[in-house]
Amino acid sequence: MEEFQKKAAEINTFFEQKVRERKWTPEVIMADLMEEIGELSNAVLVQEKFKSEKRKKADLKDSVADVLFDLILIANYYNINIKEEFMKMIEELKERIDSGKMK
Repeated sequence: MEEFQKKAAEINTFFEQKVRERKWTPEVIMADLMEEIGELSNAVLVQEKFKSEKRKKADLKDSVADVLFDLILIANYYNINIKEEFMKMIEELKERIDSGKMK
């Protein structure tokens, strides 16, 4: 995951230098994340046949990657090690399941 965080930082810097007119703040990243989540929702609904193909706005795989990219940008902004925090969350979840707190 650390490699993903590094790659996301590199491409974000490239975007800031070559494409965007100014640096994205966490608020702008969050707004973009919400847009990408909407596209992911649409892709899932199309994939599961709750919406027709003609209403498809985005590809499912691409949408998952877009959401992940924005989440990584947020983690990078706040200096969060995603791998470390994810593993802590998994351990906490296991403990809650084992203790019966997840029923």
